[in-house]
Amino acid sequence: MRTLKRNKQTIQYANLLGKTPVYVRDSQGNRVVDYTDEQGNVFYQTTGDYENSYTDPTKAKVNIAFSGGEVQDQEFGVDISAYDATLVYVLNEFPITETSLIWYETTPTFVGIGEGRHVDPNSADYKVVAVKPSLNITKVLLGKLVKQ
Repeated sequence: MRTLKRNKQTIQYANLLGKTPVYVRDSQGNRVVDYTDEQGNVFYQTTGDYENSYTDPTKAKVNIAFSGGEVQDQEFGVDISAYDATLVYVLNEFPITETSLIWYETTPTFVGIGEGRHVDPNSADYKVVAVKPSLNITKVLLGKLVKQ
């Protein structure tokens, strides 16, 4: 009953790809070229830091509830203060993991242009706290992210 079409709302999610170097960017957001080798390969200046890289956001229709688990002290062994909302969808319908980001109230924004364009993780509304599959559904616990 929790996965009826009329109960579903649209969210967007992005999954973690891994760590990527942080590039030096000009005023337009383009990566600054460090040098080009004799084969024509372009190398860009890096800051020496690394950041998490995510897939482009994907739309999904899920049941989202903002209960926060008031009824029980610990649901699935997670303290009620650890999450702010829950997603429910049919088992294995979406590849959401514990490293995914969720957009519900806002639209994802991107940093850079062209080949260097990537999703801005600071624009996400929620992070996934836990993914708890059961016999027929997957329940995802979400923690609210503070916007910078």
